[in-house]
Amino acid sequence: MSRSWGGGESTALLLRARLVAALGSGAAAALVSGCHSGESAARPEPPPPAPGPVYIAPTEGEPSPPVIATSEPSPAEPAPPPVATQPPLPEQAPVAKHPPPTPSQTCAHPTRKCFQPHAVVGQVPPQAGEYDVNGCLSGNRVSGACEGFYASRGPSFDGRQCCYVGCTGPIAPCGRPLLIAGVPRVARLVRGEAWCASRELLSVSARELPPALAAELASAWQGDALLEHASVAAFANFALELLGVGAPAEFVERALSAGLDEVRHAELCFGLARAFGGEAWGPSAFELADVQPRRLLADVVAAVVEEACCAETVGALAAARQLEHATEPAVRGALELIAEDEARHAELGWAFVAWALAREGEALSATIDSAFERGLARLVATAPGQTSSEARAFGRLDAEESRALLDEAISSVINPARATLVSGSRVRPHESSVSERV
Repeated sequence: MSRSWGGGESTALLLRARLVAALGSGAAAALVSGCHSGESAARPEPPPPAPGPVYIAPTEGEPSPPVIATSEPSPAEPAPPPVATQPPLPEQAPVAKHPPPTPSQTCAHPTRKCFQPHAVVGQVPPQAGEYDVNGCLSGNRVSGACEGFYASRGPSFDGRQCCYVGCTGPIAPCGRPLLIAGVPRVARLVRGEAWCASRELLSVSARELPPALAAELASAWQGDALLEHASVAAFANFALELLGVGAPAEFVERALSAGLDEVRHAELCFGLARAFGGEAWGPSAFELADVQPRRLLADVVAAVVEEACCAETVGALAAARQLEHATEPAVRGALELIAEDEARHAELGWAFVAWALAREGEALSATIDSAFERGLARLVATAPGQTSSEARAFGRLDAEESRALLDEAISSVINPARATLVSGSRVRPHESSVSERV
C-alpha cells in the first residue's frame, strides 16, 4: 500500500483524484434508483419468500412482540447520580490558555488529562527550567498533541503523573472526529493492555532515544490513539444514521467496515505509544451521553461534510505525509495501513453526500454549503501542536508542516472535490490561507 502514495504534491493530487472519481463515477445516481454497478450489480437477486403463514396480531391474553426500548429515560425515572471516576483536583485559579477555548462550546464537560513527568507537550517545546520539582508544567503550557486540550486547572501530581482539568477545543486533522454539539469527544487514558494488540517492535536506534523525545512520541501517539478510538464510535453512530435515512446497503457495509479499521488503528497507535513510553495505556470507558443518531437527512449530511469531507480528508492526507517523512519501520508499517484506510473512509463520506444530493437536489445545497464553511473554519482555526525536529522520523509533523499541509488539502483536494460535488455552480471556495489565520 505504501506504493500507492507518491511524494509532495503528488500525494494531494492522488487523493483528489480518488475523491473526484468517487463522485463522478455515476454510482450515486445509480444508488438513488436502486441500481448498483460493478460487483454489486452481479449479486443474484434473492429468491422470493416461500409461502408461509400470515402473521396475525396477538389477541387479548397472548404475549405481544417485544418492544425495543428507546435511549431516552422515562420522565418518572430519576436520573442515576454521576459516578466519580477520578479524584478531584485541588481548587485553584484558572491559568492562561493558548489559544483560549470558547466556554459555551468547549467547557460544558471539563476533561481530566494526565501526562508523564517531563513530557514534551504544548504549542512550543518547553525548556528544562519550566518543569517543577515533580516534572510537571504549568497549566498555561499544556495543550494536547492532537485533540486540542487546554488546561484550566492543574497541575496536580498523583505520585506518577501530572494531571490537569481543562477544555477540549478545535482538533487537529487526525482522522474522523466524533463531534458532540461541535465539540470532539475522546475517552480518557487509563493503564491497561487491552487496546495494545501487540508491542510494536522498534529498531535499535529507536529504543535508544533520549527520554524527552521518547516521552514526546509516546504522548503524541497516545493522542492519536484516543482519536482513532473515538472514530470507532463515530462510525458506529454513522451506520445507525445511514439505516435511519434509508441509505443503500453498500454505505452501511462500508461504514461498519470503517469502524473495524479504526479499532485496528487505535491498537496500532496505542502499541506505538507503549513502545516509545515503555508503559501500556488504553482508553477508559467511552462516555455515551448525548451520542445518538441524527434522524434528519440534512443533519446527517451536514455532519458528514464536517467530519468526513473536511476533517477526515485532511487526516488522510496528513497520514500520507507522515508516512513520507517517517523512517522508523514500525511507524511506517502503521502509517501505511492508516493512510490507505483513511483515504477510503474519506471516499465513503464524499460518496454519501453525493448520493444524498442526487436524491434531494437543491433542497440540500444550502445545508452542504454551510457545513463546508463550518468544517473548513474549524480546521483553519486549529493551532497545530509543535513537535521537535527529531520527531519527524517517527511520524510527526511540526507546526509549519501542518499549516502547509492544511493549505494544500483545502486548495488542492477539498475545494476541487467540492466543485465536482455541486457541479461548480454554487461553490464558494474557502480562499483563506491557514498560515494567514493561525
